[in-house]
Amino acid sequence: MEVTSIDAVTQNEKRKRKRWEREDNEEKMLLMGMVEAAKEVATALRPQKWDKIELALTQLPGMTEDDILDGMDLLGPDPQLAETFLGLSDERKKG
Repeated sequence: MEVTSIDAVTQNEKRKRKRWEREDNEEKMLLMGMVEAAKEVATALRPQKWDKIELALTQLPGMTEDDILDGMDLLGPDPQLAETFLGLSDERKKG
C-alpha cells in the first residue's frame, strides 16, 4: 500500500491534541478562579520563605545585622536564588 502525502497529513491531524476551542464562559470562569486561587496560595507561602532565609542567615556565625539585611535584600527578590541559598550546606553559605 502506497502512502500519499494527503494520507500522512490526515494521520497527523488525527494524532494531534484537540485545543480548547469552546466558548463556554462557565469553564473559563472556573479556570480563572483556579488561577487566582493558585496565586493566593503562592502569596501566602512567600512570607514563610522569608522566615527561612532570615533564620538561615542569622544562624551563620559571624553575621552582623547589616550582613543579614544585605542578604535579605539580595535573596528576597529572586526566589530561585533564595531556594539555592537555602539548599546550600553551612560551609558553602559562609563562602
